[in-house]
Amino acid sequence: MTAREFDKYKHEAVHLLASKNEALSERFGIFRFGDYYYDLDKGTVVFSSLAQDNQVVATIQAAGSISKRSSTWLWAWANDSLPVDIYKSLIGVREFGRANGLSILTQPTCVASEFTGWELTSVAARIVDARGIYRFPSEKSELFVLLTDICASTE
Repeated sequence: MTAREFDKYKHEAVHLLASKNEALSERFGIFRFGDYYYDLDKGTVVFSSLAQDNQVVATIQAAGSISKRSSTWLWAWANDSLPVDIYKSLIGVREFGRANGLSILTQPTCVASEFTGWELTSVAARIVDARGIYRFPSEKSELFVLLTDICASTE
């Protein structure tokens, strides 16, 4: 895949995932919940709100993270602090990168901004056909995840 073809692929992936996230927002309202709790060992995130009587539970796969200090992206598969099961679907992303000569998908890190994180997570989600994507910000980093299975439940 040429650089130009990959730029087009990324652009399409970002728009595809924006549409998928909009559909998740309309169906489940996950972007309107005030609170969330994620568990990397279980591979889940629970979205909830004191003002609402329900919660939304999603299974997740970690795509990667952005270090705010170094402005770098680290693929989840290269992050020793993550449990292996939380990024197992990313193996397909690396294979896609190898098959198409895309080092950005096969090298552990790259210089990145938050937008790069959204782009790379969108590409990963497109490759593995995730239902959506989400970002968990913290003081030092931002963790980007793929939302795979999602369901609403009453508490």
